[in-house]
Amino acid sequence: MEEKRHTYRFHTTAHMKDHNCDRYFILPDAIGDFRYRASSLAIAMNDFLDDIAERGYTISANAFRNREPIYTDIDKQCGYLFTCQAEFRTETGWSKQYFNLFVRIYEEILPEFY
Repeated sequence: MEEKRHTYRFHTTAHMKDHNCDRYFILPDAIGDFRYRASSLAIAMNDFLDDIAERGYTISANAFRNREPIYTDIDKQCGYLFTCQAEFRTETGWSKQYFNLFVRIYEEILPEFY
């Protein structure tokens, strides 16, 4: 029997932490959206973590454990808030800084047409 696979879309929005938003800047859509076909959300999440790491953004194991849920206005969880790390250019080189990464997760379902 074939394993049922779902399509998950990860929509990301980045914001600098309050303590360093006056010195560093990141575009809200800098990381972008990702789509995965996976048998579970956990597998899709691991693929997401690998993909953003390849782009130079880090969510540590500790940051993953301490992620905060994001809720809709009807109190249904729709994603996570992570603390993410990346290197930012400065006048003297590069500096590792932290920013908030909001990840809204959608499960895409094709309608059954008649």
